[in-house]
Amino acid sequence: MSKSYVTMESKVCMTCGCEYTTGTILMDTRMRDRFERDTLTGWGLCDQHAQAAKEGLVALIEVDPSKSTPRGGKLMPDDAYRTGRVVLVKRDVLRKAVNVNVPDDCPFMFIDIGAFNKMLPPEDLANAPEEPERSTAGNVAPGSTRVS
Repeated sequence: MSKSYVTMESKVCMTCGCEYTTGTILMDTRMRDRFERDTLTGWGLCDQHAQAAKEGLVALIEVDPSKSTPRGGKLMPDDAYRTGRVVLVKRDVLRKAVNVNVPDDCPFMFIDIGAFNKMLPPEDLANAPEEPERSTAGNVAPGSTRVS
């Protein structure tokens, strides 16, 4: 396909790792043909997980701290080695369960390996795979567990 001076913006969902189109059109101000049809610009939330955040759910994304590389004391989405396990928890329940400030505009949090074992009911753990499937981009595989 030939290049163009306009492109559709795409992002990767921080929660599920899927690539989605934002609907935003990007344009080269010098009208140079340099874009493919879609251009990946960074991280965001897909419609499903944006709606979950609006409903007061926080995505807890399990990461392996030994394989992740925090910058300046913070773990950024690009630097997180995701295991593939995600759980959606009501913000109010999360605030009561952990001694961490969870801002109202926080759609996700990274948690260490093993934290799921303390959070999920035993019947969910019995059905969980020992080695979660990873996507090729290092993002979580689609599918989330909802906890209320």
